[in-house]
Amino acid sequence: PHIITENPCHHGHQAEVTDGVGECKDIDECTKYSGNICTNGKCRNLKGSYECYACKPGYKVDFSKHNCVDVNECRIRNMCANGVCENTEGSFICTCNIGYRLYSKGTFVTCKDINECVIKHELFPTSPHEKRKSDRSAMKTKCTNGKCVNTKGSWRCDCNPGYEPSDNKKRCIKSYCGGKLNAWS
Repeated sequence: PHIITENPCHHGHQAEVTDGVGECKDIDECTKYSGNICTNGKCRNLKGSYECYACKPGYKVDFSKHNCVDVNECRIRNMCANGVCENTEGSFICTCNIGYRLYSKGTFVTCKDINECVIKHELFPTSPHEKRKSDRSAMKTKCTNGKCVNTKGSWRCDCNPGYEPSDNKKRCIKSYCGGKLNAWS
């Protein structure tokens, strides 16, 4: 076939002359531009055009249907709450604030409060076969002469009578006022 350089055909078609007869043939953009269009999805040839579909995870078809574009997961409500979300091409990174750990359910990721009162100081298993263990005795060792109370992102000691919290509220120290702040008044 002879291809005519001036294209009298509609967009997405190419004029071809075969045996002296000219006709407009559909251009298969998916084949012609393979690797340059729909790079993060699949390409479907249409009469006079093409469309992208079945985009990879982390991508969606744009309004023109000619591209698979990055989804900004950080804009999803409560994604990476109690942490910092950084969008990356086709994905994202969630970095939890101190006192929180990563939690995911399906494609939803957030940071949940760590209950420092019921877990060991090492928050994560040291091997894939070790399960995270609850250590209720940690409550006693963290707050000797008091009770450990979990707070959002941290913990504090509620002290027994005769003791008062240290400046950082992480220990109970002997009170010289018998546990009453205004014992002399």
